Amino acid sequence: MHYTIQTLEQLKPILKGFRKSQNLSQKEVANKLAISQQAYQVLESSPQNVTLERLFKVFAVLGVKIQLSDNLPITKEAVASKKEQW
Repeated sequence: MHYTIQTLEQLKPILKGFRKSQNLSQKEVANKLAISQQAYQVLESSPQNVTLERLFKVFAVLGVKIQLSDNLPITKEAVASKKEQW
């Protein structure tokens, strides 16, 4: 599945959805992160307030990878320009 996230508030339902798709409870995810269930509940309810490092740990536990992209249209000229820059 691919999700486009444009605001931090969109992380909440996505984190919950990935957790539930793996049939994991908050307690099970918390145990894998070595934190309390209450701490994970706070994290999942307000992911915009946690560090990027903590989010990456959660993503790792949930088997989620991050892919970043720009909003610019892809043209042959843009591809050629990027190749020259590298």
